[in-house]
Amino acid sequence: MTAQQSPASYPSKPVKIVIPLGPGNSLEIATRLVAEKLSAALGQPFVIEAQPGAAGQIGTERVARSPADGYTLLSANDGIITMLPNLQSTFGLIPSATSRRSPR
Repeated sequence: MTAQQSPASYPSKPVKIVIPLGPGNSLEIATRLVAEKLSAALGQPFVIEAQPGAAGQIGTERVARSPADGYTLLSANDGIITMLPNLQSTFGLIPSATSRRSPR
């Protein structure tokens, strides 16, 4: 959000939730349940997009490279968040609320 936007105005447009796995898995089901509740509570659609590939790396990197405006979210399992950065030397992203890129 920019300094001009207040938290009360979020979301002012549809929000995308990327799942870095193929469709039809338990993570997608749980995310759809949460997205439905968020849409009802906040008055904007929360759209689910499956972005499979490279054990979750493609979808995760897509979210990490998106603008940090809160309109592209990641729904991932613990393996993607904890293991992928340690197994893929090309991953280059660290799961942190304060940093979007690793120092590599």
